[in-house]
Amino acid sequence: FGTDDPQKRAQMTYTDLPSWNIPLWFFFWAPVLVLAVFVVMGMMARRCGVARALEGDWNGYNAEDVRKLFTIYGEKGREIYRSTLLPADAAFAVFYGVIGALLAAGLVARGLPLWAAAACGLPWMLSGLADLFEGLKLARLFERFPAISDSDVATASVLTRIKLIF
Repeated sequence: FGTDDPQKRAQMTYTDLPSWNIPLWFFFWAPVLVLAVFVVMGMMARRCGVARALEGDWNGYNAEDVRKLFTIYGEKGREIYRSTLLPADAAFAVFYGVIGALLAAGLVARGLPLWAAAACGLPWMLSGLADLFEGLKLARLFERFPAISDSDVATASVLTRIKLIF
């Protein structure tokens, strides 16, 4: 930590720690990059011919909605969604979860109180986690279609709404 003196080291505070501060541009451009990747994900879904209708439903969805949409996708659309969009969505969830963690860490490193940093970064991280678990539930629904359970759909629907809140 910049000194070998144990007395000085004991008196150090977090502001005396080596500066690994995240550059100021990150606090603006990282969220912009996340939004840009989100738009690209939507374009990728449209290009694959598979609308991401469930993942943007603020009111949630039920088993009948899922059955109807999966039938519209057809076998080929379900396979494209499962093999292309779900892995890309998982990578995106990890990406913006990490951005949230870096935002929080960067704010703490700049001397902001922990509660303020958590208020800025924690929603990103929680949304990323909810998105990952939602993807796992959707994968399970694709795997079991047409015999999907109401409880799996309800869980996926709740995770979708949690993801969208944050």
